[in-house]
Amino acid sequence: MRQISLGIGAAGLFMILFLCANGVAESVRERLSEFGVLKAVGYGDGRIAALVILEAAVPTVLAASIGCVLAWAIDAFVARLAIKGLIDMPEVHPSVVAFGWALVSALLIALLSAVAPLYRLRHTDVAAVMAGR
Repeated sequence: MRQISLGIGAAGLFMILFLCANGVAESVRERLSEFGVLKAVGYGDGRIAALVILEAAVPTVLAASIGCVLAWAIDAFVARLAIKGLIDMPEVHPSVVAFGWALVSALLIALLSAVAPLYRLRHTDVAAVMAGR
């Protein structure tokens, strides 16, 4: 059962990574001219990379935080039902370590999602972007 759960969890994380990477890549593609202007004005690759990583990290960490709060709330609700005898469930409480792993996973997904768009931005010709080509 543990291997099946780990496989399902890994598939879910891969799907989340794929969706996040697709969203970040699309966002960067739509705003190539804005990034071209930033480069022309003097923003370095590091500052632009920080913007793209932040754009990827904010929604993933927010989603992980909301998921952790929902897990805690559902656990509390199920524990109350089990105490009242309405359901037969063993007590399982999410640990702080599990919440930490969720946030670390969210940050890792955000960083991995930003790799391909950052590579594209680094090799973008500013003159071609400004000319609209």
